[in-house]
Amino acid sequence: MLLDIRNIILVTFSAAVILVPYVDVVAGLSVYNIMLIFFMFIYLLNNLARGDITFDKNTFTILLLLSFAYFLVCINPNIQREILSYRNIKAFLFPMVILLSASFILRRVEDYKLFLFGILISLSFSSLIAIMQFINIDDAWNLRLFIDIPNDKVVYSQINERIKPSGLAYFSVQLSYQLITFFPFLFYLYRIEKKTINKKIIFAIGALIASGAIAINSVTAMLLIILSVMVIYKWPSIRGVARLIIVFKYLIPIVIILTAFGFMDRVWNLDSSALSRLPMFISGITILAENPYGASYSEITAVKERLATQEWFTSMTGSSQVLVTGLHNSFLMVAVQNGIYMLIIYLFIYGYTIKMVLRQSMNRNISVDSRVFYRVSLASLCAYIFQSSFHNAGLPTGDVFGWLLLGIIYAYKGAVQRSEIS
Repeated sequence: MLLDIRNIILVTFSAAVILVPYVDVVAGLSVYNIMLIFFMFIYLLNNLARGDITFDKNTFTILLLLSFAYFLVCINPNIQREILSYRNIKAFLFPMVILLSASFILRRVEDYKLFLFGILISLSFSSLIAIMQFINIDDAWNLRLFIDIPNDKVVYSQINERIKPSGLAYFSVQLSYQLITFFPFLFYLYRIEKKTINKKIIFAIGALIASGAIAINSVTAMLLIILSVMVIYKWPSIRGVARLIIVFKYLIPIVIILTAFGFMDRVWNLDSSALSRLPMFISGITILAENPYGASYSEITAVKERLATQEWFTSMTGSSQVLVTGLHNSFLMVAVQNGIYMLIIYLFIYGYTIKMVLRQSMNRNISVDSRVFYRVSLASLCAYIFQSSFHNAGLPTGDVFGWLLLGIIYAYKGAVQRSEIS
């Protein structure tokens, strides 16, 4: 009975990650946030009762870094923000809860299997809804608005006017984050699954998710998904220049095929939205140069308004969007809002994680299944970093999917050790 309850919690939690992470319930907390806190304390009490509250040293290291980053933000006079402001809670406290929850919940390899299955099945369902929205089925669009009506006018317009399918995600960009973050783990599940029928289900899930990427016309998601498929098993077994060659060996045919079917039009014919990344980047660098220890909202606005009066800046395509949107680069965003030292902390977190995953993916002292897990984790992590370089969401903003990915990676070693002991 206990096992059944545990399985129900794992599946419910994983489904909530994909389907309702943005639906606010009370005090700015979403259904997912509330479930996260509740399940973390349930598992913490359960593990305390069994005398099993250990978690990986990597998790402990990142928790210390987040605590230090939180402390720096709180004492920085340039950042006019309350200690327990919603932005601080989202950027620092909830990532800590996510990392601890992953450590407490994902205790064995079987937990990983069930949890990842729950995420990917939910994501395939959301992808199916995106496909239905792509062919303009009314019920698919109505279902998204039934779950939640976005407060953001731009997001609401995109869904209400049926501009771009979002599946059941908050909007299309969030769905692309979900696709690139979790798709590679299908290879791990396929590797450890023994039953033929389940392997077929995994393949069907992969086909639906890939179709979802096509439906939302996310070139980034499609390229990263297909490239991860091609490279994932070859990368650790080759060295040096051969690694670069294998990327281009698969990348060039992929680009040609996508171009032939019209999916690369936005790349070859850049619109104002894509071209606006350059003036956004310039404005971000300018703000950072003038405010290296963090800028307030008024200081950010002042720099943007000053740039908007200069002809060399306004002559750039998309420069008008700088005043009404973010910087579309999570790395630059954290440096501007919290100071360059905060950017260094997050770069260290990314670098620390990549180094650990790379080392484990080539570790001959662990099982083949574990090496495959770390290989797919590397593909997922690199895809996530690439995506967050062109959007505001990322680890610094407390993005659910990025921090959950790190939690999944860090907790795996301990889960394997407990599975071997039992």
